[in-house]
Amino acid sequence: FADFGGDGRPDVLVATNNSYIQAFENQTARGKPMAVKLKGKVGNPTAVGARVTLIREDGQVTQEVAAGSGYASQSSATLFFGLGRSKAKALVVRWPDGEETKRTNGIDGPVVEVAR
Repeated sequence: FADFGGDGRPDVLVATNNSYIQAFENQTARGKPMAVKLKGKVGNPTAVGARVTLIREDGQVTQEVAAGSGYASQSSATLFFGLGRSKAKALVVRWPDGEETKRTNGIDGPVVEVAR
């Protein structure tokens, strides 16, 4: 998964042995997407191992940045959240070294970047 359109919605790029590469653009119109991109420290620029918690009006969702997702595959380090009809109240990043960053401002766009 990756956000090729820059709209916060995950798109898919598929490559198989002895075949063409296929791209599938996410064209959903409902709900509010949020893509979170982390910028970590030197040695771990994509912040692999960081946990991101999105606190919404109706609850919270947590995801972790991973380096891979399966056999011969790779996902983007970007994390994708769906807000639906809810609003984001806060974004909490627990970095791999245990430190935390909490943001309550600037988290209403489709793409949110948090730097270490």
